[in-house]
Amino acid sequence: MSETRIRVLHFTNATVYAGAEEHMLTLLRGLDRRQFQPFLGCHAKLYKEMEHAVPADVRVFWNMLERPTRYRAAMQFARILREHQIDILHSHMFQSSLVASPLAWMCRVPVIIETSHGAERWRKGWKSHFWADRIISRFVNYHIAVSESNGKFLIEAKGLPARKVVVIRNGCDPAQFVPGRRDPAGLRKSLGISEEDPVMLVPARLEPQKGHSFLLAALPSVLMEFPRLKVVLVGDGILRKELESQAASLGLNPSVRFIGYQSKI
Repeated sequence: MSETRIRVLHFTNATVYAGAEEHMLTLLRGLDRRQFQPFLGCHAKLYKEMEHAVPADVRVFWNMLERPTRYRAAMQFARILREHQIDILHSHMFQSSLVASPLAWMCRVPVIIETSHGAERWRKGWKSHFWADRIISRFVNYHIAVSESNGKFLIEAKGLPARKVVVIRNGCDPAQFVPGRRDPAGLRKSLGISEEDPVMLVPARLEPQKGHSFLLAALPSVLMEFPRLKVVLVGDGILRKELESQAASLGLNPSVRFIGYQSKI
């Protein structure tokens, strides 16, 4: 295969396997190998969770580049960019771009891209003013927005240059969904759910922007009309203990199941 292929490094410093990471894997699988050589930079904890889904030909670099102050990790990351002559750095989410984009700029990586996977209206305090985002944007060639509303948010709320914002909607492989697939034997029983119980499935990280607390607050009213309803929360995150406490305080434990991260929803 030609050695003139474009070297693309997809980077994330997330530690939880969620939607943005799934999209990153979709890109790694879909890149035309005749034109691109794919690389992946991610946290060892995250790689352990998604190793089964990473294509075998993707060169993977484990890193601990979580914050700008991780100088040793920063030096290691810069060395990877230079030694492998990365042509495109593609960071997923601002927290990844915050640490990686300036390093790529200093290493003279030709193209630096940041994908925003959603509006960050959940930010509080000084973070809600997005001044850090505007500073980091100076090192970024293009910001990919995954929807029209996301692009509008980047321009109007964050104040990023409109000329740098490009909308590219997320793709999804329909082959992974099987119409008519039946529940595995004993699944409902293992969750303490009867065949007659209606089920609400909520697949999302337990993070502020996902709004689980609003669902739990509304659930007592819903249960008055649908007393047999069971709510299954699939995912993990920083709010798990807080949400579990909220559910207990509202007397929702008989109706709510926290089952953590699941690789085969």
